[in-house]
Amino acid sequence: MSARSPLALAFAFAFAFAWIASSVPSLLVGHHGPHNQNAQTLAAQFRERAPDPRVTSAQCAPCHEAQVRDWRGSLHARAWTDGVFLAAYREEPMAFCRGCHAPLGDAANEPDAIARSEGVSCVSCHAESLAHLASPRSAPATREAHRGAHASRALCAGCHQFDFVVDRGPTRPLWHSPTPMQDTVHEWERASRHLRATTGDARDCVQCHLPSGSHAVRGVEQRAFLQRAVAVTVRACRLGSEWNVRATLRATDEVGHAVPTGDLHRQLRLVVVNAQGIERARVFSRTFERRLEVDDRGESFFSRVQRFDGRLAPPGPESEDTASIQLPCAGERRPLWRVEHWRTDPEIARRQGLHQREVMTVVHQGEALSCNAP
Repeated sequence: MSARSPLALAFAFAFAFAWIASSVPSLLVGHHGPHNQNAQTLAAQFRERAPDPRVTSAQCAPCHEAQVRDWRGSLHARAWTDGVFLAAYREEPMAFCRGCHAPLGDAANEPDAIARSEGVSCVSCHAESLAHLASPRSAPATREAHRGAHASRALCAGCHQFDFVVDRGPTRPLWHSPTPMQDTVHEWERASRHLRATTGDARDCVQCHLPSGSHAVRGVEQRAFLQRAVAVTVRACRLGSEWNVRATLRATDEVGHAVPTGDLHRQLRLVVVNAQGIERARVFSRTFERRLEVDDRGESFFSRVQRFDGRLAPPGPESEDTASIQLPCAGERRPLWRVEHWRTDPEIARRQGLHQREVMTVVHQGEALSCNAP
């Protein structure tokens, strides 16, 4: 070893320490307190240079390039900038929405540029392991413990399991309906019991949507992922001047919740088309109604409650549904069919000026089988 190596090592250590302090100043001060004046000094210098100490994806990218690259192509990265969300938010601009779609911001106010651009980013899910930044070369056991903590459904439930709320103004607390607005985690709990008992499948949210450490967050924008979730069989029988189309749709064991799940306006649509282009559709979705509520002060207001759940149920005894559709015969060719996944109701999309390509994915399509086909 040359005589200059120790000096070079000292400079490298000092540079690394300064970078850590500039990334998470409050963390270092919190851990070392007044006993480490150097850390406090570095933190103070950082705050003078950049008053916003939030940890962004750009600060994680040097050590986690692949994960950040995957994440940037996901709906989590576009949680605030996604057109479907923004169209809904313009109609109901609630703090309740900002907390999940721009978690780096202050939910009491409109998000700033950083919160809007980050969406649901690294620290949204990895907050409890920020200490990793203070020790990037943490022991494998420590990294494994962090991974285990992330694999809990509790990590996802905060933004994927909640009831309807009614915002009654700044002086009154949010009112929570007994009806879930998103019920994904509870759906998974029901499906998980069935899958464990029948197939031994014990996967949770992270293992399905972020497999093998991927941060692409597989979901509704990926057709191949949707295809694995739904099995479809369509048959057509000619009865006089009509086609009688019977379809069976089933949520497969590859999905751990209802189909569709998530936002209340999502739909699965089975569309059949005859040779003349005449279409008929069956919709699999939730329907709601308004209900008058009275709180403990005697104040009345309207809430939204579920009237009917017509989606494909999570894997289990009731995961299969059937549809019967009649449409006019037009020649001998059997009807064509397709299964569409809509991120919002088509009428709402038209009203909000959303293009079909933003909200609809064709999951499966084909020509109906003969009613006598095996």
